[in-house]
Amino acid sequence: MKKLHSILLVDDDEPTNYLHKRIIRRADVADETFTVENGEDAIEFLLGRGRYKGKNLLPPEPILVFVDINMPRMDGWEFLEAYKNLPEAIRANRKIMMLTTSPHPEDKKKAEGQPLVAGFYNKPMTKEMLKEIIEDHFDENTAA
Repeated sequence: MKKLHSILLVDDDEPTNYLHKRIIRRADVADETFTVENGEDAIEFLLGRGRYKGKNLLPPEPILVFVDINMPRMDGWEFLEAYKNLPEAIRANRKIMMLTTSPHPEDKKKAEGQPLVAGFYNKPMTKEMLKEIIEDHFDENTAA
């Protein structure tokens, strides 16, 4: 099984982040897992700015990013808009997955129309889902 350097969870729900971190740890698919509570914090984290300055020293960098849709300050869609404007060096080799409880079929359709989104999944994350994502989207060069 391939193992990634790190995964970033972007979700404002603390219990969900806790559960997903446990699943990632038990699946043993990443060396590190980081969490932030909204899209704005995710952008700051990826840029290593503000309160995240020096906390995401590269490498390892979050190579797989799970983003919720409904969050305060900057939701998942707004995150994607801001992410597009990041330097290519920050976006390179990174995969973004929408991971949400949204029951709206239009959200899935919208995500599938976004070139930055590699997949759309419903919460909660499962070990099987995680392993499938890594097998399907990462080769040995992007693994740890």
